[in-house]
Amino acid sequence: GTSNLRNSIDDNRHKNFINFSRSLVDGEVEGAQELVLDLAEEEPPPCPVLEVADPKWFAVLYALGTFYMFLALAIVCDEFFVPALEEMSSERYLNLSMDVAGATLMAAGGSAPEL
Repeated sequence: GTSNLRNSIDDNRHKNFINFSRSLVDGEVEGAQELVLDLAEEEPPPCPVLEVADPKWFAVLYALGTFYMFLALAIVCDEFFVPALEEMSSERYLNLSMDVAGATLMAAGGSAPEL
């Protein structure tokens, strides 16, 4: 019922578009080339968001967001990563000195996304 009607309408639109495109390419549509050239020469309308937006506020928000992310990263490292690193390198598990453990496990953690 409805889907067959929709498909036939879409098929007709598609056929009409193809026929119009062929006529346009062949130069059979009068004034089409001038219309295309006029549209190509027009400049796009300006973006209203860019006219209203103040770059200073974006810079402030960007700086605050960056500061917040670094603060969150520092808290996560101090509260979770360092205690886990100390426990892994303790005498019970790997028996590594803190310098070796820090260099080795930090390097492994830094390259983990690439692995």
